Amino acid sequence: MTLPTFRGRALVATLMLFGFTTLVTSGFVLYASPTGRVARDLGWSFLTLDKWQWRDMHMAFALLFLLTALCHVWLNFKPLKNYIRQKLAAQQGFAHRWRIEPALAVALCVLLGISAIKGFPPAQSIADARETITQYWEESAEK
Repeated sequence: MTLPTFRGRALVATLMLFGFTTLVTSGFVLYASPTGRVARDLGWSFLTLDKWQWRDMHMAFALLFLLTALCHVWLNFKPLKNYIRQKLAAQQGFAHRWRIEPALAVALCVLLGISAIKGFPPAQSIADARETITQYWEESAEK
């Protein structure tokens, strides 16, 4: 019986999937968790992990996700380069061949960044919701 061929791309893609899933999960848990002092006073935990274990897991999987994303770009650099080259070669004139989606994605990210820095919605709404959750936990600790 022969073993299947090892596929680095499959490993990287699977690690990225699990890393992203864990980041999203731990991010939601940390978002909804009480502050450090309140978490300690309440003995707060979720799925048997305390706030600091969730934080450490979040940071470890953030590093894993970053490293696998870099590997993903490296492993797929040639197809990416060929795709960009093909799009540029097919371009006849400057304006009418460019897609709107990349520009829209950049614009949305810039607007979200400005929103977070300046305290505008929707980023401020997210921060306000976090503050409401934090106040709930503090009130629970006082009881």
